[in-house]
Amino acid sequence: MRSAAGKMSTELTKGNSEGWTVKFVPFVTAIESPFWVRYCHEKLERIQLNEDAISLQASYGVDGPPRLLCQENAFHHSSSSSSSSSSSSNAAKIIMTANERVAVELSLQGFNTLDSFQKCDKNQLLIDFFTPAFLRGGNEALAALTKCFLCVYPELKSHKVLYWMGIPALLTKPGKSIRAFHQVSLAEAWTIDEQKMLVNNLAVLRRNIMLSGDTSTATANRGLPPFFLCTKQTCHRLSPESYRCLLVEEQSTEEVYFGFFDPSGPSPIQPQQPMGWPLRNFVAYLCYHLNLGGKKVIILSYRSKHLRRLDMDTNIVAMNSEPEIEGESIILEVLVPLKEDYEWESSVEDGKKVNKVVGWELNARNKPGPRWVNLRPLLDSNHLAIQAADLNLKLMKWRMIPDLKVDQLQQTKVLLIGAGTLGCSVARTLIGWGVRKMKIVDNGRVSYSNPVRQSLFTLEDCHYDNGSGRPKAQAAADALKTIAADMECEGITLSIPMPGHPESREAIETSVAELEELISECDVVYLLTDTRESRWLPTVMVAAHNKIMINAALGLDSWLVMRHGAGIVQDNDGNIVTSEGRLGCYFCNDIVAPENSTKNRTLDQQCTVTRPGLSPIASSMAVEMMVSLLHHPQQQAAPAPKRGPIGAFAPTASYDDPSSSGPLGIIPHQVRGSLVSYTMMTPTVPAFRHCTACAASVVEAYQKDKIDLVFNTCQARDSVYLENISGLTGFRAEAAEKMAEMEEWDDDDDADT
Repeated sequence: MRSAAGKMSTELTKGNSEGWTVKFVPFVTAIESPFWVRYCHEKLERIQLNEDAISLQASYGVDGPPRLLCQENAFHHSSSSSSSSSSSSNAAKIIMTANERVAVELSLQGFNTLDSFQKCDKNQLLIDFFTPAFLRGGNEALAALTKCFLCVYPELKSHKVLYWMGIPALLTKPGKSIRAFHQVSLAEAWTIDEQKMLVNNLAVLRRNIMLSGDTSTATANRGLPPFFLCTKQTCHRLSPESYRCLLVEEQSTEEVYFGFFDPSGPSPIQPQQPMGWPLRNFVAYLCYHLNLGGKKVIILSYRSKHLRRLDMDTNIVAMNSEPEIEGESIILEVLVPLKEDYEWESSVEDGKKVNKVVGWELNARNKPGPRWVNLRPLLDSNHLAIQAADLNLKLMKWRMIPDLKVDQLQQTKVLLIGAGTLGCSVARTLIGWGVRKMKIVDNGRVSYSNPVRQSLFTLEDCHYDNGSGRPKAQAAADALKTIAADMECEGITLSIPMPGHPESREAIETSVAELEELISECDVVYLLTDTRESRWLPTVMVAAHNKIMINAALGLDSWLVMRHGAGIVQDNDGNIVTSEGRLGCYFCNDIVAPENSTKNRTLDQQCTVTRPGLSPIASSMAVEMMVSLLHHPQQQAAPAPKRGPIGAFAPTASYDDPSSSGPLGIIPHQVRGSLVSYTMMTPTVPAFRHCTACAASVVEAYQKDKIDLVFNTCQARDSVYLENISGLTGFRAEAAEKMAEMEEWDDDDDADT
C-alpha cells in the first residue's frame, strides 16, 4: 500500500500550495405547472387555513444543469405520509423518485396572506428548518444535507402563486471558507479498470438500497444516494459507522474518497472548477459528524452524462464494459473548516454562538427575492371556470362551515318539475350551491312575457320557430350549461297527468312511466308548477319512492316553501309502514281532493300574477332548505323544530339540537312569508292519514296499479274517486255526524234554560 503522501503527490498533481476558495453552483428551481395546480387544489380542499409546513418530495439529476425539479406527484408522497394504510403499501408509495435521480425532502410553507408572506423572517425560517436537524446527527443530519424549503402564497382568485425556494447550506465566517488545494480529473488519477470498478461498486450500492426495503433514511427506496464513501475497491453509504469501518480496513484516511453525485453534470474541466451545491453541506457534515474539521480530505465529484436507471433485472456485470464516467468526474483535495468556523457571534449579547444559513434562490432580476407564476395562461378555460364557480363554497369550509359537504352537493341529482318563474330562480340558486346534475321537466314554450320574470330565458328563445318559442325545459337546460362549465343538465318536455284533466290511457301510460323513471333516479324533487292539481301525481310518486321533495308556491304577495315528510315504506313482508310523527305534504292541509282549477277562470286567474320580488325569495328559501336537509343525518325524515313558548309559528330549537338542526341551522317544515307585513312563519303540520296524495291507502293503490289509479283520477269529473280511496269521504261524513251531535247538545242546553 502506498503512503498517503505518495498517493497525494501522484494523483493530485494539479494545484497550488496556497489553495483557493471553492465556488459552488446553486440549484435552479424547476417547478412544473401541474405542481402548482395541484397545490392550489389542495389549498382549497384540504390545507385551507392551516399554515403548517407540509412534507413533499423534489429531486435532482446528475447530468446537469443543476435543476431542482418539483412535480405534481410530490403530493402523492404527502398523502401517503398521513395514510392509515399498511406499512407495506406506504413503503410502495414512498418509491417515487427514479433511482438515477436524488430524492430531496421538500418542506412547503404556505401563507394565507401576502402580508404574512412578505413580513416573515426568511433567514430565520431557513435556520430553524435546517440547523436543528443537522446538528442532531444520525439519519436526520443525513436527510438535512439535501433538504429544501419552499415559501408559498397562493392568489387563488387570480390563479397566481408567489413563491421563494430555499436550498439551505451552512455558512462559514468571513475568511473561513472551504478551500481546495489540488484538483485532477478522475480519468487522469485512476486507471480504466479502477474506473470500471467504481461504476460497478456504485451500481451494487444502488441495487442494495433497492433491495434493503429500509425506509429509515431520507434516501432509502427514494432514489439515488446523494453521498457515498469509497476506495478503489469498495463503495459504501455515507454514515459515521461506514467511515469508521473504512478506517479500520484501510488504515489511512487519505485512501478514503468522500463522494457525491454532482448535479452540475459533466463539463470541460477548468482550473478551480466550481462544485455542485450539495458539497457545501457535505463538507460541514464531515466537520460536525466525522470529526474531520481542520483536516484535508479527498472529495470525488461524480459526474456522468447519462446515469443508467437500475431495476431488478439490470445486469451490473455488463455495465463494466463501458464506464459511464467518461473522464469528467473530478477529484478534489479540500481542507475541512473547523466547527468554530461555522459559529457566528449572536446578535444578542448572551455569549452564545449561532449558525447561519444561506440558500435563498435569486429571482428573475438575479437578486434575492420571490417569483410570481401566473397559471391562468396554462390552464384550460373550462378548468378556470369550474374552479372559480366553486371557490365560494370551498372557502366556506375553511372557517365558517367546516362540515359543508361540497362533494355531496355536486353529486346530488335534482329533478325540477316546472321551468317557470320559480323553476328558473331555483335552478340559478342550485348552481350557486354547486349542484351540477339536474333534469328539468316542463310542457310549455317560452313566450314573450317570460324573459322579464324568468331569468334563464331570452328574447331569442321567444323568436324560435316563428315566434312559437323554444320548449322551456330545453331552453332552461341550455342556459344553465352556459353558466356553469361542468353542468350536466337535461330538459324534458313532458305533460304531467292531473286530476280532472282527462287524457287517453295510452298518453297517461307514457307520461307516468317517464315521470316514474325520472323520480326514481333522482335524489331531490322540486315541485314548482303553476296549479294545485299538477302537484298531485309527483307528490304520490315521491311518497312511494321515499325521496326528498321541496315544494314552493306563490300568491300575489305571499309565498310558501315546505319540505314533504318521509315517504311510505314497506317492510320485508311488503306491508305499508308509516313512521311515527311523519311530517305532512302539500295536500295534508286539505279536506278536498285536487280537481281542475283552470275551469271558468279569467285571464288574471289563469296566469301566475305575483309581485316580481316574491319568486327569488321563495326560490332561495327552497334551495337553502334542501341544502340544510342534505346535511341532516335523517334527511327527509328529519323532525321539525319544537314549538316555542309563544306559539307554533316560532320554533326555538337551538343549533346544537341534533334532532331538528344541522350544520346550517334549524330545518323547519314550512316557511310562509308575506310581503304585505314583511313577516315569515314556520308552522309544522303533521301528515294527514286521509291525505289524497301521501296517505298510505293512496300510495298502496298507486303501487298496486298506478295506471288505473292515475287514469281514473284524471277522468273523474269531481274529486269523489280520490276522496273515497284516501278515506276522506268517510272522514268528512264522520266529522259531519259529530258536528250534528254537538248541535243537538246545544239545542238541549237551550231548552233547559
